[in-house]
Amino acid sequence: FGTVRPEQDGRVLQLQRRARGGSYRTVARIRLTDAGSARSRFSKRLRVLGDAVFRARLPADRAHEVGVSRAKRLNVP
Repeated sequence: FGTVRPEQDGRVLQLQRRARGGSYRTVARIRLTDAGSARSRFSKRLRVLGDAVFRARLPADRAHEVGVSRAKRLNVP
């Protein structure tokens, strides 16, 4: 889950997982929803069976460049 600033309601965000070679693959596409006048939010539940690194990517449009979050590590016990 997370938020996007500035507001981008209705746009599609890509949830990506890092592959062994270091590249990222899109594992889910999530539509952004309203979270007030200044931001949008997203949330997605995934089944993860092992340790992984994820990031969120918002593709460019006419008014904005590509947006990429910092990578987040998920350690599965």
